[in-house]
Amino acid sequence: MRIRPRRGYDRVVKAHGENAIRRVCLAHAFYQQHGGEDAVFRAERDLIASRGIAVEEFTANNADFAKLGRWLQPGRILWNKGARHRLRDALLRSKAQVLHCHNLFPAISFSAYAAAADVGIPVLQTLHNFRLVCANAVLFREGKVCESCVGRSFGWPGVMYGCYRGSRASSAVIASMSALHRLREARHDHVVTYIALTDFAREKFIEGGLPSARIVVKPNFVPTDPGFVPDVGGYALFVGRLSPEKGIVTLLRAWKEVDRDIPLRVVGEGPLSHLMSSLPSHVRWLGQVTREEVCKLMAGARFLVFPSECYENFPLVLAEAFATGLPVIASAHGAALSIVDDARKGVHFRLGVWGDVARRSGDLWMDA
Repeated sequence: MRIRPRRGYDRVVKAHGENAIRRVCLAHAFYQQHGGEDAVFRAERDLIASRGIAVEEFTANNADFAKLGRWLQPGRILWNKGARHRLRDALLRSKAQVLHCHNLFPAISFSAYAAAADVGIPVLQTLHNFRLVCANAVLFREGKVCESCVGRSFGWPGVMYGCYRGSRASSAVIASMSALHRLREARHDHVVTYIALTDFAREKFIEGGLPSARIVVKPNFVPTDPGFVPDVGGYALFVGRLSPEKGIVTLLRAWKEVDRDIPLRVVGEGPLSHLMSSLPSHVRWLGQVTREEVCKLMAGARFLVFPSECYENFPLVLAEAFATGLPVIASAHGAALSIVDDARKGVHFRLGVWGDVARRSGDLWMDA
């Protein structure tokens, strides 16, 4: 079974009138380990530029920020004056009409909004993760979903549990950053439009206190068409970070139960990479590969397994699977519940139930 790709993911929301906007500034802090948010930033930059709009990039590297002394980092996370001044200069130089922010944490900070206010232009903010309502940005703690801080003016539970890197002090800085953002936005309304990636994420941000009237939904997209592949494929595929919230433990347990004739290829690295040292013979770990290699692997796969146990936003790997026509076996949970239509783009399994993953995988392998 191969699903037909859905068209239309290559369109960006035409906010504020496409013909009226000719110069845009995009702000983004690149992660220390390249991830989906970085890829989305580049894809949107290229797409906007392809429409004849002049794009000014204001970027920072979080690897450089990590080299700062620990006594300097908290203050700059809360309010980076230097970044504000540099961004203001960039906005004046480029004569940008809109500032579109992607990831501002930690190297840029919400001082970017003040830079836009300094020159009198509106701000769009893409909500790639749940950082505004959760210290660890994924609403996940101790192996399960956690919403203890959603809707609070200050995320004290996240501080108490040390949700950011196991540190109460660092978590307090993140909670203070989010509280400061809510306070300043309540007074100034710097952000004219927040961009959520799914309806599910939009509802969570509304529960977290963001104004519903200013949140629109625009899913991630695949910048280039990888091509529909009609072949059945010879293996199951997992692509993602090897970490607890991504369900890798559930996946590996499931593959101890599935038929040995169903091979699995695992792509990714992370804190649970050590689990890859003792895999059964029908499971192969490929480590980290490029996006181009991921698409090639999808072309040879029979289905993608997406066992994530956190809510997610709009994982790029799902858009890539749909673009190649690859069906998905996904947890019936969070954003995946709405992104993956059961029986049309794939099938769902019960969250965290490895026996159900094994059963569904076996059924789909035989039906393909």
